[in-house]
Amino acid sequence: MPDSQVTRRRFLKSVATASAWSCAAWSKGCKPLPAPPFDSPYYGGKYMVRRALLGVTPGTSAMPTPSVVQSFTQAISCTNSPTEVFTKPSSIRAMVYYPGGVGNEDVGQPIPAGYTPQSWPMVLFAHARRPYLCPNAYPPQIDPSLIDVRVDYQRIGSLLIDHLVSYGCAVVVPDFSWLAQSDFDGVDRGHVIAGFFHYLSDINATVFSGAFDIQRLVLVGHSTGCAACLRARGELISSGAPSLFL
Repeated sequence: MPDSQVTRRRFLKSVATASAWSCAAWSKGCKPLPAPPFDSPYYGGKYMVRRALLGVTPGTSAMPTPSVVQSFTQAISCTNSPTEVFTKPSSIRAMVYYPGGVGNEDVGQPIPAGYTPQSWPMVLFAHARRPYLCPNAYPPQIDPSLIDVRVDYQRIGSLLIDHLVSYGCAVVVPDFSWLAQSDFDGVDRGHVIAGFFHYLSDINATVFSGAFDIQRLVLVGHSTGCAACLRARGELISSGAPSLFL
């Protein structure tokens, strides 16, 4: 599964190490920073991370696309490459990261029944909009796997989400890649975020053994995803959803 090989902890550790080394090398009176305390959020939490992909993991289904999302079809033609078509899908996949006693990165494995002794705060994460560019628009030395915007929702796990889950949150990241060329103001993304709250509420008991605490909801977004969270918040409050954090 596409994912970053540099974890947030490794990145922060490298930054801290480089900063301490530079400080010591360039200033006689500067000392390297001490290591963080063991209870610092710099380190991961006590929970292992499990993964599921709605629509791929056995026993799960992608969420039907909300009817309020606008229908569209956009075709992009590129030299020496197949035409890329972006359109409103009939259903939307999402990555799900949830705490467990044993970690599991294989989304092809079923979610174990009754795996969790408690419910976790539910985080809905809206990733940024990355427009599709023709392959010849990228430098020739770039990793070809990074060109595909259709798997962007699967790329952020080890950078941030894994760390959040290790402290006891269940995180859901819907696929917004089909909106790569549209929805600049986040309206349709907001409908999708709100839709996933209701969808996960419906399947919480049967699919995830009640792992989501729907009374503790957090919306997190990056770039256009932030606008989507603001719009989803208004929609959820209007529908009687619980109080939530942005």
